[in-house]
Amino acid sequence: MTIKIIHIGVGGRGRHWLEYVAQHPDFVAAACVDVDQKALESARRASGQEHGKFFTSLEEAVAQTQADAALITSPSFLHGQHAVQALDAGLAVMVEKPFGCNLAEAQTVVDRAKAGGRPVMVAENFRFFQAERTLRHMLDEGKAGRITGVVCV
Repeated sequence: MTIKIIHIGVGGRGRHWLEYVAQHPDFVAAACVDVDQKALESARRASGQEHGKFFTSLEEAVAQTQADAALITSPSFLHGQHAVQALDAGLAVMVEKPFGCNLAEAQTVVDRAKAGGRPVMVAENFRFFQAERTLRHMLDEGKAGRITGVVCV
């Protein structure tokens, strides 16, 4: 079974996911959504985007596309809103971090997922990347001091 995905946000991080989905036969990009016309035009030229469905609103994409899931990489402050819209449309959801702007927004998303019987997950788990694993080993072995703050760039 091929999972049909609506990509919400196709600039920056979203472009990475478009490329990833295009390389895996179990997934297909059913549509792309972005308010930025330049991002949409760039996505239109990307490999695996032969579907030709590009929208500036999620509502239009949902109405005109048969899909199974939404992959949300829109600006962070829109993650919760887009997740709720996708869940209300009956889609499974994968959203880049942060999951929501605050705990209440995240709880709303979880409640919607439960009510609709749809899965929702947060993407990107850095704990398996080499730099993070190396730091973990250094901490475990006492080679690094006590961490009091972290800045991720």
